[in-house]
Amino acid sequence: AANTKLALLDAAGTVHSYQWLRDGAQNEIEFLADIPLDGSATYHLAAGAPRTDTDIKIEESDTDIKLSNAHTGIDIRKTLTDGQGPIAAIKLASGKWIGDSMRAGTPALQDYAVHVTQSGPVAGEIVCEAKFEGGKTWRLRFRLLSDEPAVIVSEVSKVGPGASWRLRLDNGFGPTKFQHRNPLAKT
Repeated sequence: AANTKLALLDAAGTVHSYQWLRDGAQNEIEFLADIPLDGSATYHLAAGAPRTDTDIKIEESDTDIKLSNAHTGIDIRKTLTDGQGPIAAIKLASGKWIGDSMRAGTPALQDYAVHVTQSGPVAGEIVCEAKFEGGKTWRLRFRLLSDEPAVIVSEVSKVGPGASWRLRLDNGFGPTKFQHRNPLAKT
């Protein structure tokens, strides 16, 4: 196991939060870094108490897992009924939980599993995996960084044409701003 009696320090000696990740037989470290444009930053591990304060929260019940921070969050179902999608709700900056999700045109659902794969202090992550009739699969990863206002959603769908997944925001969502990132957009 990774050593938990190490502090992550920057060049000024400030202690930063970090978490260990396991990649096969190798440990990796994850932390958020402030690096100036065209600059560099130096961080090192030293004996000492690690910084463990975080706003990442994971709340698990019999029916769902909520991943949240001070700004936003996502509520993921542990089981799916006909037509349900994995997202039960999203948390607005006000703290209000709204929304829902549904799927359509998918083959019969054979298996669905939800796992917490990271639990802070730098990031929290939930992975959903669905298996459908005919060997079709769908994998969703929901990742939330500490003190960040956006949930990062990654999807790998091998369900086939005609299948869709919809996020419903018609039950209490009245935005004054909206942020969307499209890495495929041409600028």
